[in-house]
Amino acid sequence: RGRIVPVEEKMAYIREIISRDNEVSFIKVIENVDKDEVIATLSVLELIKSREIVVYQDLFFDDILIKKNLES
Repeated sequence: RGRIVPVEEKMAYIREIISRDNEVSFIKVIENVDKDEVIATLSVLELIKSREIVVYQDLFFDDILIKKNLES
């Protein structure tokens, strides 16, 4: 089993990427994680809840994109 990643650490990682690149795909956020790791998903949900990010998907089964919420 891999290292346990705190939600806050993954949230900081997402914040860092979107501050630099403006958006990131969900696939990039979850790449290189163990099957059991749900931290990436929880981190994204927490950032949505706090209105720091918005997520969108152009087509069904297309990649989910994560962007900094410019309205917050």
